[in-house]
Amino acid sequence: MKGPLVPPGAYQVQLQSGDQIYTQSFAVLKDPRLTTSQEDLQQQFDLLQAIRAKISEVHEAINTVRSIRRQGRRMGAAYRGTGYPRVAGYPRKIAQRQTFSYRGRTYSAQGERPDGHPV
Repeated sequence: MKGPLVPPGAYQVQLQSGDQIYTQSFAVLKDPRLTTSQEDLQQQFDLLQAIRAKISEVHEAINTVRSIRRQGRRMGAAYRGTGYPRVAGYPRKIAQRQTFSYRGRTYSAQGERPDGHPV
């Protein structure tokens, strides 16, 4: 992806090779056919830089979501066939217990709370 063109002005470039650092100054000249002011060119550059930064932020978020999905698929594959429920945080192997607790409440394996209320 190309970045935005820099506005006209004086710039420096550095090249490092081993212990040697080479610096060269240069100028970017305005296209004489343009009637745009230096201030407008600078504002356009700043806006394009901000857009580029947001696009990079979105790409990072997409990569994070993809990573989380991959982790979820790996975890799902690891637990597949073990008899454990797939819902995160849900009590494990409920049918093998007489009672279990979930989110601060106690339930029986028959589908009602020990105090007699149905689930």
